[in-house]
Amino acid sequence: MLKDYEWEFCLALHKKLKEKIKGKVHTTVKDDVLIVSILMGKVEFKTEFDNFGTRVSEGCTTDMIVYDVYNSYKKYILDLYFM
Repeated sequence: MLKDYEWEFCLALHKKLKEKIKGKVHTTVKDDVLIVSILMGKVEFKTEFDNFGTRVSEGCTTDMIVYDVYNSYKKYILDLYFM
């Protein structure tokens, strides 16, 4: 079961990612690991951020995670199709 701050963070993160990324976006926290999955057609991208509780308590924001996810996803897609 997600804690309140985990639930709120995941909802806010999902909303911001959907503004930037086409496809199905799924965000969740499991065992203090933030998991972001993106599914677009047959392409599946997944990234994880460990020590989620510590990151949030030290000031990690949804904007920081969106920046990291977006850049990692962009690199993944470019490598997949153009390398």
